[in-house]
Amino acid sequence: MMFFTLHVTRFSPVQGAYPSVLRATLLLLLYLSVFYSNWFLFIPKLYIGHKYAAFSICLFSLLFAGTVLRLGIEQHFGFVSDYLKMQFRSAMPFRGFLLSFGLLSVLIILSSLFRITEYYNQKINDEKIWLQQRNEAELKLLRLQLNPHFLFNALNNIYALVLTQSEKAPDSLMSLSQLLRYIIYETATDSVPIEKEITGLKYYIELESLRLTQKEMLTVSITDELPSGNIIPLLFIPFVENSFKHSNINNGGFIHIELKSTGNQLHFLCENSIALTPKQVDGLGGIGLANTKKRLQLMYPDAHLLIIERTDSMFKVQLRLEL
Repeated sequence: MMFFTLHVTRFSPVQGAYPSVLRATLLLLLYLSVFYSNWFLFIPKLYIGHKYAAFSICLFSLLFAGTVLRLGIEQHFGFVSDYLKMQFRSAMPFRGFLLSFGLLSVLIILSSLFRITEYYNQKINDEKIWLQQRNEAELKLLRLQLNPHFLFNALNNIYALVLTQSEKAPDSLMSLSQLLRYIIYETATDSVPIEKEITGLKYYIELESLRLTQKEMLTVSITDELPSGNIIPLLFIPFVENSFKHSNINNGGFIHIELKSTGNQLHFLCENSIALTPKQVDGLGGIGLANTKKRLQLMYPDAHLLIIERTDSMFKVQLRLEL
């Protein structure tokens, strides 16, 4: 708008202070009206509302009306008849009209560019906020899902150890305490250190294995040489929970869990046997796996590969994650 202010104040042929100020004021009000009519009305109501035909008609009408008004102001102050004829003498009979139309078109273009840019920047920021809120909500839902179901089974298993006066009871109770501390308090952030996530995973596997009658059918391989850095919390536990939930490990089945690293990549494998009908196989996974998929897509859109395989006798999850 500074350019147009200079235009109406500096390049004025009108003699006398009052007429010059009045002309400059009227032209500036005209430019402001054109600029902000497009900014506050046409762009939000029509362009952003996908009413492109109406938007084009309104813009052309605004330009035409603005051009006529500008010429009227200049004619009133003798600008068109004297100054333009002298400075822009040409064979074009509508040179003054085209000049005014072009000047206001530049104003409309600038107004549109600034307003549309502001709109899309705000839209991007709003989407980021919404995605963050959705991720937080899904994480809370995942935590709520894990806690009651797992806590019930773990307490029953520890209770059985206490009844049999097993030496494993105190250690199991401590593992449960540490795992719950991790789930409840330390997973409330967007990311956690990798070592804490892996420690929580080990606690979970240890507690789930308490109820196994054929413990030799559970194989776990978690490398100690993991890269440093952070990771989204509760990433692996839903896959492991799903394997313990649906495996027939106590009836001749198996569970295999593997976690290793290559450079800055994590490779996770969780495979288990199942003894379900095809209809039950289709229902494997549940909310926990669905939420984990969404969280991976949100937090690692181009940095992960998740492969889930289902058959009548096997369920397999492979995850490759770039840190």
